Amino acid sequence: MIAPLSAAGTREIWVVFTGSDYIAGALAMAAGIAAVLSAQICILAAQVVPYPLPLADPPVGPEFLERSLLDLAQEFDVDTTVEIYLCRDAAETLNQILPVGATVVIGGRKRWWRTAEQRLADALAQHQRTILFHE
Repeated sequence: MIAPLSAAGTREIWVVFTGSDYIAGALAMAAGIAAVLSAQICILAAQVVPYPLPLADPPVGPEFLERSLLDLAQEFDVDTTVEIYLCRDAAETLNQILPVGATVVIGGRKRWWRTAEQRLADALAQHQRTILFHE
C-alpha cells in the first residue's frame, strides 16, 4: 500500500471522521503510516444536515468540529489539515471527494452485523481505494 501523490506532489493519508469515539485511534494509525511514507494527513468530516434544515444551516456549526479535530491532530507530529463538508449523505459526499487510489483510514467497531462505519468503509472501497479499518 503506497499512498498516491496528490496534485501538489505530496502523499496524503485520508482519515474519515466517524465519531468522537473512533477518531483518536484512526488518527494514531494514520500518523504511523504518514511517518513511514512522509505523507500528510487530511481529516475529512461529512457533517450530515437533517432535511428540515437548510444545508447551509446545520444544528451545530462546523467550526466547533474543525477546532476539536485540529486540537486532536496537534498531538501527532504530522502535517494535518481538516476539511468539513455539509451534506445530506455522508457516503455519497465522501465518494465525490476522495480520489481514486486514496489510502483511507476509518475508525469504528467491528461486529458480526455491519455497523455504520463498516458500511461506509465498504461504500468507499468500491471505488478503488485502500481502506484501513481501525477498531
